[in-house]
Amino acid sequence: MRHKRKGRKLGRRSAHRKQVLRNLASALALNERIITTEGKGKEVKRFMEHLMSIAVKQPEKLDSAEEKLLQVNLIRQVFKELPNKRACMKLFERAKEYDGRKTGFIRIFHLPPRKGDAAHMVLLNWVKTKK
Repeated sequence: MRHKRKGRKLGRRSAHRKQVLRNLASALALNERIITTEGKGKEVKRFMEHLMSIAVKQPEKLDSAEEKLLQVNLIRQVFKELPNKRACMKLFERAKEYDGRKTGFIRIFHLPPRKGDAAHMVLLNWVKTKK
């Protein structure tokens, strides 16, 4: 039984699963929306919400040395999980839009099943801000 076990296995070994999540997260950061299966989508949402909650903590103005160190540390934390440099920087640019928000950066829309195997499909995109 999988009581208190977080995350889905997605039918893959741990290294492959981690790489699939990183690739989908990079695609979401760069393209702003992706279409994938329901299980992968829910996992990517969980993964990206965590990274965005780190990125939102960045200071607005980098006046002191401590704030610059904090910025570098946050970038390193995100880059450790999402090693695509362009996607990481795009994530930090997007984090400026969500100032003050702690969660709820991504939403999932359910789509009709895929034709070939009738897999449940979802669309992931960013929540629009009211600015």
